Amino acid sequence: ISSTNIIIIAIGLLIATIVLLFFLSKIVRVLIKILKMFLRKFKTLKSKKVFMYVYEKIIEINKNIIIIQKRKIYWKVYLLSVMTRILKFTSFYFLIHATLYPLGYTFAELSFWVIFLATVAAELSAVLPTHAIAGFGTYEGAFALAFIALGFDKEISIIVGFNYHIINLLETLVLGIIAMALISMPFYKIKSQKI
Repeated sequence: ISSTNIIIIAIGLLIATIVLLFFLSKIVRVLIKILKMFLRKFKTLKSKKVFMYVYEKIIEINKNIIIIQKRKIYWKVYLLSVMTRILKFTSFYFLIHATLYPLGYTFAELSFWVIFLATVAAELSAVLPTHAIAGFGTYEGAFALAFIALGFDKEISIIVGFNYHIINLLETLVLGIIAMALISMPFYKIKSQKI
C-alpha cells in the first residue's frame, strides 16, 4: 500500500467520523427506537438481563451526548481527541525510530505511515478476546505481523514490537501513578456542575 492510498483512507475515515459525530445523537435515538420496538414486539426480551443492560447503557450514552452538546464542548472534545491521536502516533514514530536507529535505519527509510499501520495493528490487538495480561504476546505479535507484512525482517519486527510495548507500558504506569497521586490529594475535589 502506498503512502498516498493510506492518506486517502485516513482522510476518508476522518470525514466519516466527523459525519458520524455530527449525527451521533440522532443515530443513537434511532437505535433506541428500534430497541423499544423489539421490546414491545418480543416481551420476553425484558427478562433478558444482557439485553436490558445494553438498552439502558445506550439510553445513558445518549443522555451523556446531549449533556456534552448542551455544554458546547462536543467539538472541543473531538478536536482534542484528534490532536491527542496525532501526537500519540507521532510519538510512536519517534519511539520506534529510536529503537531502529542503532540497527542502521534512518528517518528516510522509515515511512511515518508504515509505522502508523504497525502501531494501529498493535493497538487493535487490545480488542481481541484472547488478549493477555498487559497485552504481552498479543500486542507484540500483532505489531510484528504488521511490521513483517510491511517488509521488515522477522527478528527486527519482534525486537521493535517488544521494545515499543515495554516503553509504552512503563510510560502508562508512571503517568497512572502520578494521576492517582494527584487525585488523592486533599486539594483535588470534583465540583458538581449543572447542565
